[in-house]
Amino acid sequence: MDQGLHQLSATALQAKLTAGKVTSVDLIKSYLRRIERYNSRLNCLLSIRPRTQLFAHATALDAERRARPEALRSKLHGIPIILKDVIVTGPELGMPTTVGSAVFASMTAKRNAPLVDLLQEAGMIILGKSNMTEFCGLKSNNIKSGWSTCGGQTKSPYRRRNLREEDQPITAGSSSGSAVAVAAGLAPLSIGTETSAALVYPASLCGIYAYKCGYKTVPLEGVFRVSESYDCVGSIARDPTDIVTLSEIMQRNPRYSISALPKDGHLGQEFRGLAVGVVASTWGVHESLVAEKWGDARVIKEYENAVSKMRGRGGRVVYPVQAPEPDSIKYGRDTLINAEFSDQVKEFIGCFEHAGIEDLKDIIAWNHAHADTALPLPYDTQTELIAAANSKMRPEMLQDIVTRLRHLAGDNGISDIMRRNGDLDIVLSSSECQLVTYAACAGWPCATVPLGNWRKNGQPYGMFALSKNGDEKTLLRFVCAWGKAFDGTQAPDLEMIP
Repeated sequence: MDQGLHQLSATALQAKLTAGKVTSVDLIKSYLRRIERYNSRLNCLLSIRPRTQLFAHATALDAERRARPEALRSKLHGIPIILKDVIVTGPELGMPTTVGSAVFASMTAKRNAPLVDLLQEAGMIILGKSNMTEFCGLKSNNIKSGWSTCGGQTKSPYRRRNLREEDQPITAGSSSGSAVAVAAGLAPLSIGTETSAALVYPASLCGIYAYKCGYKTVPLEGVFRVSESYDCVGSIARDPTDIVTLSEIMQRNPRYSISALPKDGHLGQEFRGLAVGVVASTWGVHESLVAEKWGDARVIKEYENAVSKMRGRGGRVVYPVQAPEPDSIKYGRDTLINAEFSDQVKEFIGCFEHAGIEDLKDIIAWNHAHADTALPLPYDTQTELIAAANSKMRPEMLQDIVTRLRHLAGDNGISDIMRRNGDLDIVLSSSECQLVTYAACAGWPCATVPLGNWRKNGQPYGMFALSKNGDEKTLLRFVCAWGKAFDGTQAPDLEMIP
């Protein structure tokens, strides 16, 4: 019954559910089998919802489908989903909310975050919670991306036994567990969060799609955030249609699919009506990645083939877009994050029953007192937590930095670049580029689309995308057009994982 189910998109699974070929109970059984087989090698999930709850929920949703097939809760009725473990789940779901840390693992949440209730009201099944970089990367300056006290190191599904450790594909970004879970077929969909690149970058390294929703367009109560000014929620999937559908639910905007999904008459002309600017493959890329990867002739050829294909499919494409290097938008960004972090932690603590922890300084002290579990070697420091707790920035200085960054990234940054290059709708870059920093500072949505596999080790790579003035419908339309026109990347072989 479950043969190949893990390879299907949520949209395809819904079609099977509607046709009566499978049930939601079948889906849960299938995904649990894959989790049991592969999660110990991937470390991408921190917790799984208790089996009795999962099957009871799936059974109830199947019964609703049989009783009222014409009145399903949503297009994702009966579909499982993974949540990054920064989203609070109440005791009734049987999973802690840890942010990857021992201190939050010791606490009890009061209730579900509104986002969790929103997903369940849409008929989705919360399957489990994903591993992540502890405290979204703001615990210590020496922690590897994707590592947490609770889950250890998240590992790429593209790792292979015949590679040296230093050559193995990597995970990156604090939402790495959410990306790996989808790429490995442990769930069809997942949700992550992003300050800057933490959602789209790990998805690009897994050869799948990700979409960071616009600033404050998704309910954020009960979601752990590093920054009040930057952090956003987003979705990860193997199919862009699923991205649109999940965005409709999270953002409570049921009209995205009307404007985003390609029309039948556009077959072969998916990019018609879109003006797309593509920066050089090495623009905004750290010098360590230029010579071996983004400056490599084969990668450049794949990159430029994408330009040609978009033109051939009806797009007006400007390549290469002329743009200054993005150093200017770094103004005050890291200082701002440190200054906002303490207040974000204090607000998040309020989602839990009282446990003697009131603020960030209490967390630092708790970690010291429980160092054996909270500060295990080799990551036995908490330099970033301490720096944030000691921030002296005044509120008026914070507001000044936010205003300047919005201007530098938006009106005086990417918006200006798009105007000067022919009034572009979309800007594309490599998937290891500072384009995402523009999105973070401007408060705009951003996306990643898959492009190819690196010849060195099979690691996927892709392209980052922004839309004019952060228009969500335009960006979702572009992502869907890409999904129709491009084949994607080579899938991982989980049997090759060491």
